[in-house]
Amino acid sequence: MMHHPVARGAGRTARLAAACLLALIPCEGQSGTASEGHVIPPFEIVTTQVEQVPVPEWVFVAPGRPPQKRHFRYADMLYPNGRFKDHWRTGQSVSDVSRPETKLWFHFLGASFIDVGCEAIHLGQTELMNHNDRELHHYAQVLALIRAHAARQPDARVAPGQEAMVSCQQCEPGGA
Repeated sequence: MMHHPVARGAGRTARLAAACLLALIPCEGQSGTASEGHVIPPFEIVTTQVEQVPVPEWVFVAPGRPPQKRHFRYADMLYPNGRFKDHWRTGQSVSDVSRPETKLWFHFLGASFIDVGCEAIHLGQTELMNHNDRELHHYAQVLALIRAHAARQPDARVAPGQEAMVSCQQCEPGGA
């Protein structure tokens, strides 16, 4: 875990750096891989490059789904009606949190950030991604998976009998 007070609060920057270290995928418009210091987009931007990332078995197992050997599927993360497709640019869209594939991806991202030491995760502009989840049931499922993953991680700073935690925060473009 990050122990420096400034690093601990640097949620978005730390999250992006952690994702780069772990994902090892090339980033849109850049050569090389994430291990060379490139960053992948935040939660509210899903790109076609997710199709280069294999879905680990644990991502399926945690929510009770049968494991599959495959990569993440970009098209299965988008709004079925085409809303926000190519919103940022071609091949960079807003994902729909109600889609099962998006929940797998968000769980993978959150758990991956935790695994490399992030204590704060910025979930992005959640209001863009919840048009089919106004009651936030799907977000609750994703957060439960991320929190459960955090609870399983060893943390030397947590006293016996206490639980480790992860801080998840978001922003809403509508200001609500």
